[in-house]
Amino acid sequence: METSSHELQRNGQTQSFQISDTMICLALALATLAVYSGVLRCAFVNYDDVIYVTGNPHLRDGLTPESLKWVFLSLQPDNWFPVTRLSHLLDYTLFGNNAAGHHAVSVLIHTAASLLLFGFLRSALKFRWPAAFVAFLFALHPLHVESVAWVSERKDVLCAFFWFAALWAWVAWVNRPTERRYLLSLALFSFGLMSKPMIVTFPILLLLLDIWPLRRPDSLLAGFSWAPIREKIPFFAVSIGGAYMTWLAQRSGNAVRSLESYGLLLRIENALVTPWIYIGKTIWPASLSVIYSWPDAFPAWRPIAGAAALLAVTVIVLARLRSQPWLATGWLWFLVTLAPVIGLLQVGEQVRADRYMYVPMVGLALILAGTASEFLARKPAFRQPAIALTCTCLAAYSAVTWAQVRTWTDTQTLFGHAISEDPQNYSAWYYLGNELSNVPGHQAAAIDAFRTALRIRPDFFAARERLARALCASGSDVEGLREFSLALRARPRDPMANFDLGAALVRIGRVSEAVPPLRESVRANPLFAEAQISLGLALTQLAQEHPELASDAVSHLEQAARLDSSNANTWSQLATALSLVPGRMPDAIDRYREALVIEPDHVAAHIGLGRALVKAPATFSEGIAHLEAAQRLAPDSTRRRELDQLEQNPPAASSYNGPK
Repeated sequence: METSSHELQRNGQTQSFQISDTMICLALALATLAVYSGVLRCAFVNYDDVIYVTGNPHLRDGLTPESLKWVFLSLQPDNWFPVTRLSHLLDYTLFGNNAAGHHAVSVLIHTAASLLLFGFLRSALKFRWPAAFVAFLFALHPLHVESVAWVSERKDVLCAFFWFAALWAWVAWVNRPTERRYLLSLALFSFGLMSKPMIVTFPILLLLLDIWPLRRPDSLLAGFSWAPIREKIPFFAVSIGGAYMTWLAQRSGNAVRSLESYGLLLRIENALVTPWIYIGKTIWPASLSVIYSWPDAFPAWRPIAGAAALLAVTVIVLARLRSQPWLATGWLWFLVTLAPVIGLLQVGEQVRADRYMYVPMVGLALILAGTASEFLARKPAFRQPAIALTCTCLAAYSAVTWAQVRTWTDTQTLFGHAISEDPQNYSAWYYLGNELSNVPGHQAAAIDAFRTALRIRPDFFAARERLARALCASGSDVEGLREFSLALRARPRDPMANFDLGAALVRIGRVSEAVPPLRESVRANPLFAEAQISLGLALTQLAQEHPELASDAVSHLEQAARLDSSNANTWSQLATALSLVPGRMPDAIDRYREALVIEPDHVAAHIGLGRALVKAPATFSEGIAHLEAAQRLAPDSTRRRELDQLEQNPPAASSYNGPK
């Protein structure tokens, strides 16, 4: 009599890896590395990579007590993920700003996660080929390119790595319970939570796996019991702790969007529609984009149809829970792991993202693998055609993945591709403008991109703020200041808009007018180092005529130095401000020296220190040496005359106040 696959699973024992398993792992690793080899030619992109890596001051000094303190205690940027931060810190220590090294590590972690997924499913399912299918689909599917090719999404691949490792350890504990195996699973889950909080639903997955494929006799399928819940209490406790840390981080960084940005009804409608869009892109991965913009509204029928379909599928899979349990486990895996990023609590400006399917897709793959296994157990004649179809689909997905990797070559290519897929994608126009504004000679193109974004969505605050900045940078100050006024009318306390307005006013010489918006910027975000520096510099300039402002300038520059202690410019500027405060010249000299320790060729620090030291006869020669060093580094005729005057007529201790 023919035996179904799930009956074999129920009766089977855990099988050790065999030669065929090793060959599958080898093929899986080689295929993944080959498909993603193109990522080594990709650069960093101007889309969070500056925040996480290239512009992150905490990475510059490598592994130090201060950087490790930042790794574990910081809540910036808007998240608590110390394992991810440590990963970036180690990468920067090894590779610096060489993007290829960072990309290579992400590909290796993705490959390792794919192998761990195979190992977990091989152990749980007891069958080789369904596990191999799910692992290959995970490794090669185009929806996962964003998680692998984007350096800032290191948190995705790390989280999945620990997620699948923790699941494998859990299956090992179920098969042979020991304290060591239980603690290993709990520790791996904790590392995953410290990589990305999306793993917060992990304990619920354990309850699903109890039903299938583990088929534990005390699972919730046998009726409600506290036993399967009680053993997972430590996992729930860790989840709650991780969720609390995430809430703290995102509250402190104002990352969660208010209902004014995206209304509650629109979010609910999106939550009902988006799962079906993800399912569609899993089957047919076309029109993939780095960012998808929010619509103004959904047609009424879409959320209604989405809700009805979600309810219908859920009822069907639960009704077949005993006869086809993989349907319920796979479907609920998909919904449960997707829930934290479905958009009800909106973080960021994307309506959905390819990266959000990194782990949820496994649930859909389990449905397909389980259904195919059952069908082929009853119809073995279709086994060869099924293998051919599977290989064809995986090859097609691999080809699309290879092509999708190329869209991550650089920032302009990335957002240019997003616009080619959807010309109404106002977010893509905005990020393209951001990149163009940083390229010399491309200000006009950047302004056009920002204007296009605003034509599509007139209330797009970020685009208006960046348009204002670009206009001021291109010399259109009147128009730029008008755009700043419009932006701040919508969000008067926005730290970036106030900072940019202040910086623009300083640039055109209206320093006193720049102080109020710069004060508002640091009031809204005291950890905004650039704003602290700009406010300190503006106050330093004003202190030349209003000495009472010097102490205020010092306090803001000291805060900036605490936030970015490796920045020589900050220390030099702080020293200049201190030199204007009566009695603080010794402190100013110390800060100039600090700047030169960090950057020995810092011209402004040599000049400032030299002018401070030549005022005292005991340090006159050292002061001349610093001024000579500045002259060697940056020859200047005025400074040359200053040096000649000093050397010919050394001033008295209190008479020298700079060049005549």
